[in-house]
Amino acid sequence: MAARRREAAHGIPLVRADLTRSDAQAVRQQLATAPFQDEAVLARWEAAWETLWHRAAVAFADPVGLILALKSVLGWRAGEQVGLDPLLDPAWREALATAWLYPAWRDVDPHSGQGRGAFVPDGAAGGPVRAGLCQHPFGLPGQPTGEGVPFWLEDISSVLSPRPGCGWGDVQVVYLSGNRLVAAGGSALLLTRDEAFGDALRRVRRPPGPLACALGLSQLRSLASRLARRQELAERYRQLRGRGWFQWPVAREEGRVWEMFLLTMASEVELSALQQFLQVSQIHAASPIWFRPANPLAGPGHFSGWQQFQARMLALPLYASLTDPEQKRIINRVQRWVGYREKKTPPGG
Repeated sequence: MAARRREAAHGIPLVRADLTRSDAQAVRQQLATAPFQDEAVLARWEAAWETLWHRAAVAFADPVGLILALKSVLGWRAGEQVGLDPLLDPAWREALATAWLYPAWRDVDPHSGQGRGAFVPDGAAGGPVRAGLCQHPFGLPGQPTGEGVPFWLEDISSVLSPRPGCGWGDVQVVYLSGNRLVAAGGSALLLTRDEAFGDALRRVRRPPGPLACALGLSQLRSLASRLARRQELAERYRQLRGRGWFQWPVAREEGRVWEMFLLTMASEVELSALQQFLQVSQIHAASPIWFRPANPLAGPGHFSGWQQFQARMLALPLYASLTDPEQKRIINRVQRWVGYREKKTPPGG
């Protein structure tokens, strides 16, 4: 009984920020020296990305500033459309709204979450789609699909470094919020092969503050070790025996980054059953999508891929600070649930 009480008191969250003591020290040091303005740390922050990608890097205070700068330099007019993938962080959708640009939506592949098909206008927008903003969902590299899109923005927030299947966009954009692989105060970043284009964006941008840059630089230094830890944890999860109740992500994709680990459940009923079973032990598992996309995605009969993805995908805790005992506890509970279900009814029954 005492052991059960201790287990219940020690919950395992679905998401935990990958922040280190070195990150805290970097922020404290920057706070003590130049907390409000520091051109040198901004230059180092952009240079770190330029070294990583061999492209010009332009840092912004937030996604709103990035979209406003693109609108200004590219000559987009208020009311024009930009295509979005449904699983993109809502910060991009909010940035478009602030810039008076309309989103156009498309469906997703129900297994990977990658965008597919043509963009469908949302709201009162008219005319062609001026650009498409798509992502590598949950660290899964891949090529874009979609005809007639003249300018692609490639969200690399889930992959971060060059790898096969990445780098094809006209520009690459990154959102650096607290629960992403690299945190930098909710700031954003754009990469481009065109130095002149980068200079034009700098002239109209609002840069991130020194504390965000200092935190980001510290996070980049530990990125390789944190990704290696996530890879180790994911490989252990891949030893789970689903026995028809769930399937796990394939690892055949070269360059996969394990931002999340998703189980594809046999049905929505089984997803709810496993989620509730884990919750009893204070293990938090949930849909990987914590927001509701805007219409028309929610309309009945529309975007079947999105609806299947939402109904069948269950995320397990996966972050660098997840300890071996914590993961062992998660794995043991999942396998116990499979054993219980086998005794009651066949998968999907």
